[in-house]
Amino acid sequence: MKSSLFFLPLRRRRLLPPPWLLPLLLLGLASLAGPAAAKVTPNGAMVWDGNGWIALWDDDEAPRPPPPKTTSWKRSDTSIFVGVSSFRDKRCPQTLVNFFSKAKYPERITVGVVQQNDHEDVDCVVEYCKMMGGHAEGPLCPYFDNIKTLRVEARWAAGPCYGRHLQSYMLRDEEFCMQTDSHMDVVQDWDAKLMAMWGRVNNEYGILTTYVHKIEQLHEGYENKKEVPHLCQLGFTETGNHPRYVQAKLATKLPSPKLTNTWAAGLSLAKCHAWKASPYDPGLRKVFDGEEFSMHARLWTRGYDTYTPDKSLVGHDYNKVKEGPQPSSWLNNKMVAGAKDLAYKRMFTLFGMPGKVDTEEIWESIGQYGLGTKRTLEQYQEFIGVNLTTLEIMGSRCGTLTYVPFEETWPPTENNLAGPYWERRRAGRGIHAPGYTPVLSGPSKYVRTGGSSRGGRPGVGWGKAFLKKFKLFCAFAFTFAAIGACALGFASCFAGGGGGAGARRRKGAGGGSRKPRGRHQWARRAGILGARSEE
Repeated sequence: MKSSLFFLPLRRRRLLPPPWLLPLLLLGLASLAGPAAAKVTPNGAMVWDGNGWIALWDDDEAPRPPPPKTTSWKRSDTSIFVGVSSFRDKRCPQTLVNFFSKAKYPERITVGVVQQNDHEDVDCVVEYCKMMGGHAEGPLCPYFDNIKTLRVEARWAAGPCYGRHLQSYMLRDEEFCMQTDSHMDVVQDWDAKLMAMWGRVNNEYGILTTYVHKIEQLHEGYENKKEVPHLCQLGFTETGNHPRYVQAKLATKLPSPKLTNTWAAGLSLAKCHAWKASPYDPGLRKVFDGEEFSMHARLWTRGYDTYTPDKSLVGHDYNKVKEGPQPSSWLNNKMVAGAKDLAYKRMFTLFGMPGKVDTEEIWESIGQYGLGTKRTLEQYQEFIGVNLTTLEIMGSRCGTLTYVPFEETWPPTENNLAGPYWERRRAGRGIHAPGYTPVLSGPSKYVRTGGSSRGGRPGVGWGKAFLKKFKLFCAFAFTFAAIGACALGFASCFAGGGGGAGARRRKGAGGGSRKPRGRHQWARRAGILGARSEE
């Protein structure tokens, strides 16, 4: 048998290519397969998208986000601001107890509570102090100086977006910001564990966020389980086409937090410059469906990325309250009627969705709460897998997502809410909504006191409630008091002024120098005025 240039004879009449041809064949096969295949994660990380399990992979050649500027997340003194918005929620005090009693370094935690209560509701901070053994607000209450409260009349509540917008007025120079609900629980040493998890993201603009497990599951040791909730699908309501996330799916064996295309309001941990770059839109009053989608779009177009946590450290009480108002009863507030329609018009216009009203008036109302300039709306639609113009779902994005790079500027000052405007908010100015009044009161820097929206002293709220319930009684009481005062005045006049000298002698003998207690003197005695100098 004659040998060939390309094939060599074998005893069993099988042909093999010569050794020098093997590398060429491998290169040809690689070119047919396209780019270099991505590496599947070695630990078998997968996600469940509702139809089946999807294996996750990691491409070493994919673009990477900017790493953290410092290693402050490793330190025990790195400050954390926890924003809590509560609507008539009697579970709020226990949430504060959980945050402070289970933190590894509780002294670095600052909690800002936006409390939207009626006059008969339990005060979150007062009840927290009782539960912690302090019995009242003050030095005897553990970590009282680490709590700031903005008290709001419940009748002015306008939904979660507006309530959470007010959280930022209590933010100071904390480095990390965490947003959560008023009915939550956490694992032991939650603060240190969340900081370490954020470090595993390795992204200065990374945000840990998801729909968390139920409190009951957290108590059952779900922290040590390999499965975690994974939020990855956007849908639209049948009525109104309002954007709303589909129920959370599942991820398992994550080696680190996973890049995702959603943002959840119930748990969000990031550097505080994210809140300053993209604060809550106060114009989204009475909006529930669309709150999270809108916030994620504004964050993502400003360069921020969201990640599914790789461990369950926070739990949510999904049970309905057996007694008292439900957390969603703010929807019935008539004081802010009509705000919902305008809010959705603003949202639809911003994203080019059906129902948009492309007018100058709407764009002016959006103002500084629009999209960022780091990434485009077109890039965002491709990233989340949704055509916002047609509301068409373009495919699942539950699996591996590719990071979208942007041109970084440091510090992140592209947002026009930075600078003087933010300084005014830090100083407590700029709250112009009815029912919200900045009044200094100890560590609770901005406190709703009741009474006039232009200000007032603590305790006026109960007086208004009394007058409202007993109008007729109060009218008769004031009438008889006025008649009695007039009668005494006439009697003293006709008496001939005999008591004047004695009165003057009594004044000189003692107590005549006593000054009337005006409003400001009363406020100083209560420790209200003069606290602004601490800023």
